[in-house]
Amino acid sequence: MTLLASCSHRSASPPNETFLRLLDPANFRLPLNARILSAPARITEGAEIWIEQRALKILPLALGLTVAALQPGRLIEWLMIHGPFSELCFSISVEESGSGGGSLVQETLRAALPWHYGGEAAEHLVLRRGMRAFLLQRGESERVSICKV
Repeated sequence: MTLLASCSHRSASPPNETFLRLLDPANFRLPLNARILSAPARITEGAEIWIEQRALKILPLALGLTVAALQPGRLIEWLMIHGPFSELCFSISVEESGSGGGSLVQETLRAALPWHYGGEAAEHLVLRRGMRAFLLQRGESERVSICKV
């Protein structure tokens, strides 16, 4: 079963400036129990980033992501190439905010765990909570919506 989580927040910076900041690995916001193992200095299409994520605060898991889509100034989409999920896709889109300038940032996370990790119980206890926490800590969003797809 796949879960889709999304949130949005506003940035005072113009869209191009906001997007350039998102392409710099030094600006990546990762959970407290994660660290970047390897990342290019600048993100381009096809670039790979490797992250170590601690499950249950003790078990290290390697997660490899590649940039599957990059529309400069507008969209970046990451796909998992290695890791514990059966599916993982994270996308960020930036567009001009209608009122007062600035930009609107929308983040979407689509993920699924393999059945052998516990099915719906793991989805509810681990995946849903983890997705919500990840998106909330990344930006100024106060609300994350999650649904099954």
